[in-house]
Amino acid sequence: MRIPRILGLLILTGLLVPDAADAALGDHLWSRGWSVNGQASTDASGNIATGGTFFAPTNFGGGVFAPGNFLAGDVFLARYDAGGSHLWSLQFTPGGFGLIVDAVAAAPDGSIYLAGVLQNGDIDFGGGILAGNGVSVLAAFQPDGTHNWSFVIGSGRVTELDASNAAVACTGYASANLDFGGGVLVNAGGSDVFLGVLNPDGTHKFSQMFGDAGEQGGMSVALDPNDGIVLAAAAASNINFGGGVLTPFAGTDLCLAAFDAGGVHQWSWIRAGTFTPGAGILLQLDVAVSGTGEIALAGQFQGNPDLGGGPLANAGSDDIFLARYTSGGIHLSSESYGGTSSDGAQGVTWDSAGNLALSGTFRSPAVTFGGAPLLHSGGFGSDWFAAVLDDTGAHLFSRPYTGNGQYEMVPRFQASGELLLWGAGGGNTNFGGGVVANTGLFLAMLEGATTVTASPVLPGAIRLAQNTPNPFNPRTSIRFRLAEAADVGLEIFDAAGRRVRSLTLGRRSAGDHDVVFDGRDAHGRELASGVYHYRLRSGNESLVRRMVLVR
Repeated sequence: MRIPRILGLLILTGLLVPDAADAALGDHLWSRGWSVNGQASTDASGNIATGGTFFAPTNFGGGVFAPGNFLAGDVFLARYDAGGSHLWSLQFTPGGFGLIVDAVAAAPDGSIYLAGVLQNGDIDFGGGILAGNGVSVLAAFQPDGTHNWSFVIGSGRVTELDASNAAVACTGYASANLDFGGGVLVNAGGSDVFLGVLNPDGTHKFSQMFGDAGEQGGMSVALDPNDGIVLAAAAASNINFGGGVLTPFAGTDLCLAAFDAGGVHQWSWIRAGTFTPGAGILLQLDVAVSGTGEIALAGQFQGNPDLGGGPLANAGSDDIFLARYTSGGIHLSSESYGGTSSDGAQGVTWDSAGNLALSGTFRSPAVTFGGAPLLHSGGFGSDWFAAVLDDTGAHLFSRPYTGNGQYEMVPRFQASGELLLWGAGGGNTNFGGGVVANTGLFLAMLEGATTVTASPVLPGAIRLAQNTPNPFNPRTSIRFRLAEAADVGLEIFDAAGRRVRSLTLGRRSAGDHDVVFDGRDAHGRELASGVYHYRLRSGNESLVRRMVLVR
């Protein structure tokens, strides 16, 4: 989910500072910011798409744009290369009370998709005038900024877009009927979850509405490697994603559902807890899917919800959660982070090595992600945090960022491994290359995690190495390390989360150990080619990695 940005009122201030070529994980590469309201996304080439609204003369890198709608602001769309250099920028002047940009997504091939809601106004992105009051619009642009298609879907609010080269998916909430081109989706009353999936040319692929007369809403959406959909939603009333009715336990609960590339329900579940930063259905969370189909879910919670691994610890007020699931929705791990005040994650992303980046805001005096505590600046508002964890959950990097009011920070790994942070704040933030005065919308590029070796074993901890060889056929060696003697077990799961083998290793001494896996299930039968997970258990600790069997 993307929480609302504070509207900017000043002109551009930017900063572009390259660092040394041998930068370490988390080191600043470049950063810049504008006093605008915006969103950002990145494609497979590392180019960055931004879009939003500006209210004063602003230079996005290609010359000053002066807004034509002085009351509601103008809409911009801009693209930058991986080094932060301006490629092109466009300006659109809406009529009436303008358009609020809710989401931007860049497909791997560089195509750009934008969603927004018209406020008793109209706008022309290049394909003709779109008009309405409280209606959402979708627009698509080619990598050079040329208009591709645009249309109105109806009275709803898009919370997130995701795009591949074969599909663009969006979710949100609507209290009226919608139409993505495949026929009218009928609202059941109250606010319903919608899921719309289009082909890159704008033609309808599939769309659905979920809910009853109560309150529900789609909060985050992600495409998996096969263009299936993972949908995170809020439900304060009964909801059925296709696998049977899910009933909230009390208040607004968290739902996760998966669909194949044709829109057929695969699985869904609901978890009880308090996940809203305030009242209503707007959950603060983000969902991401790795290149192997593993799911990460991050957000904010109160109390002690159970996301599949037992009740989460809560240090007080709002805390941060990070949970991982197999492609079949089976729980792998869940952790909580935070302090005595209000903290929350707003974004999560995978890199190609299975590392996870997590970012958001914190007000607690200190939070820790396994490294040194991140200390709050002491002001009344929130500070930003960014953290990178390896695929065992061990800490690789974490850092706080302070300024004049921090509202949102979202991470996105580049295909080459660098970490893009984007979001909104009040300004005067130093990401490592000098102060960026205006951060109504900011972009900050950091060195990624691919150059970092595994973190050292800590007292009382277990470490699980990547199997070798990987891919393998028919055997592979799995190495693990114990800081102290312990009873351990090893489990093998297929890509759908089904356990296919369980190995009781017994009592092992402190130090390094190797186990050979022969590629067979519990009955001695050869397993088929595919992605598998192996999980090491010791007491209350468990670590998971992926491996690939190729026959």
